[in-house]
Amino acid sequence: MIQRFEKLSFRYKITILVFLVSIIFYMAFILIEDLLVFAAIFKNVDGFESSRRGIRLAFGMCFSVLIAIITAFSFNLFYDSLNNLIVILQNWNHDSESNNDFTANDELGDLARSLKLTIFQERENAEISAFEHHQNDLRNLASNIQSTYSNIQLKKMKRIDASVFPSKSKNPNMDYFNIVPNANGCLGIMAGFEQSGINENSYKARLHGIMTLAEAASKNSHQIQLKDLILSIELNPTSLLNAFIFDYHSMTGELSYTSWKLSSGYIINEQNVRELESGSNLHVPFGGEALNLTSEIFKEQLEEGETFVLLSDQITSKHAINRFSFISSLKRELSERKYRTSNSRETSISIAKWVLGKYGKKSLEDLGIIAIRRPFR
Repeated sequence: MIQRFEKLSFRYKITILVFLVSIIFYMAFILIEDLLVFAAIFKNVDGFESSRRGIRLAFGMCFSVLIAIITAFSFNLFYDSLNNLIVILQNWNHDSESNNDFTANDELGDLARSLKLTIFQERENAEISAFEHHQNDLRNLASNIQSTYSNIQLKKMKRIDASVFPSKSKNPNMDYFNIVPNANGCLGIMAGFEQSGINENSYKARLHGIMTLAEAASKNSHQIQLKDLILSIELNPTSLLNAFIFDYHSMTGELSYTSWKLSSGYIINEQNVRELESGSNLHVPFGGEALNLTSEIFKEQLEEGETFVLLSDQITSKHAINRFSFISSLKRELSERKYRTSNSRETSISIAKWVLGKYGKKSLEDLGIIAIRRPFR
């Protein structure tokens, strides 16, 4: 008997248990009532009192059976609801009403929708937190890579007044820029990407290595050195690279350059500001085109007292600033007399102050400036 009871499911066990507890409690209540309250009647039991006690016991039996049935019915409802909740947990990602009954407008449906919303919000918060943590790790790693080449220390070059702004920055959004001396003057570069990440900053570190090798080969002709530098960059495939590479001959004032940028450089003189010509490509060409060195090399003449200024593209690409509006404002600003300075450092600082005042500190953090002035003899 006990083994058969143990084999029953939990829903039947709880029903039988409720029935037994109820009938035992009811019978005990009747007997105690008769013994304590109706003791005199109990001593003189006749047929009427005996049948009345039997009726009460029968009523107690029926009441206990009713309680057991209600318990079984309630437990079945609870069990079905629990099964539906299990289905909800297993299929909460599915939104099809035909496959899920918990989309109905009842208490269970409300519970299902609340549960789905809670689980979705928790998962979304966890994903956002994980994404932000991952992005912080990437930014920190990119900044660490940037720190390997961020300190630009210009060497003293004869007959050349050159400066860069800023001279040091660990901001991974910054373009890479540098100026190295050669036999006839200097060789310079400004290069960067519209996006900033580990791959992009790793490539900018590679550009620093290429510039270091170019400085070591400074005994070569400046025109050959410029072409070798262009070819070295083109033969290292990295997509969407913007770059401006130039060679400045300090004796003649000749400026040879190639440009793969949205905005080019500017030459400031006493009368006006002229924008340098740009090539047809907005990004450095790689692959088969590089082997033929199809990049167009332009030439400009920097007269005595004129200043060549080159700005990075990051201020427009990273801060949603209209490029044409920025260039127009910049050209109007450069036409002011205050930019006819006696040295390149004053020019670059004045431009930085203008950007700070017009576009704010955030835009200044991504701004890079190269300035070269040809002094009077």
